[in-house]
Amino acid sequence: MDRPSMVEKRHAGAFRTHCNIQTVSQVLGDASALDALYHHSKTATCLKDTRMKIREDITTWMSQTNSSAICWVNGPAGVGKSCIARTIAEESQEGGKLAASFFFDDSKEALTTAERLFPTIAYQIARARPKILTSLSIGTVNYGASGYASGDASGDASLL
Repeated sequence: MDRPSMVEKRHAGAFRTHCNIQTVSQVLGDASALDALYHHSKTATCLKDTRMKIREDITTWMSQTNSSAICWVNGPAGVGKSCIARTIAEESQEGGKLAASFFFDDSKEALTTAERLFPTIAYQIARARPKILTSLSIGTVNYGASGYASGDASGDASLL
């Protein structure tokens, strides 16, 4: 017996909707900020042969399977963190290794908060690796004034 394309379930108090692949892709695409992708960023890339030590460190970290899950690049404003990140993203894309990118931008309201971060990342990963769409679940959770999920289906769309 075929399952319907939309099956609603209550799981751990949160409302979930398992969608068909086209629906998941559409919902993620609608919730994404595609102008946050590295190639839409106004950030410059590193000049040839500059910042090589940090770029090599990041590239080495990326190639290690036993490395930590997050590589945190920090420093004061204006030292080139975004420039390095965009360069790494561009090089990774050229090498077929970039799954997703997101660049915040104070000049674009939609890119000043994390609201669209996860849908944008999920959308890019799903497009880069279409098989992952079958693992994504889109649903709604109402956070209300308390900030805690109530499991009510009337809230904002969220990636679960």
